[in-house]
Amino acid sequence: MTTDHLVLVGLMGSGKSSVGRRVAEAIGRSFVDTDQLVEQREGRSIRDIFADVGEFGFRDIESTVLAEVLASPVSSVVATGGGIVVRESNRRLLDPHLVVWLRASVDTLAKRLVSGASRRPLLDGDVRRRLVDLDQERRPLYGAVASIIVDVDDLALPEVVQAVVTSMEMR
Repeated sequence: MTTDHLVLVGLMGSGKSSVGRRVAEAIGRSFVDTDQLVEQREGRSIRDIFADVGEFGFRDIESTVLAEVLASPVSSVVATGGGIVVRESNRRLLDPHLVVWLRASVDTLAKRLVSGASRRPLLDGDVRRRLVDLDQERRPLYGAVASIIVDVDDLALPEVVQAVVTSMEMR
């Protein structure tokens, strides 16, 4: 298995960006956040992209960014958007890499996201209900791509980072 890139997947609020930055520092790799790259490329927020081209248009941009990131010869830690797994083509791109699913319960995610929900277009309306729906839809997809699963519910950020690093070392 190629492990040039360590890719973090999971629902929004699971900690992919925060954990990814710290894991990258710990293992001496560069850090890439696909959501940030999408916003930089488009010169606007993800919410604005959704408003302009819809979720399908956003997913096209996201898929292009993912393909470019994973084609890089520079080993990196990659934090993906929560919906990266909804497209089969993206799941195939992830296949040769070490993929860590940061798995969190809906309760944990709801607590983390309630204050920042306005920045996330897929959480419009009832945040908890939307998270339940997204979790049911995506849980099997995360499971299908994951090489490693780290349950984050009862862990502080340093503990999650250590769990990811330890899991990598054991592979």
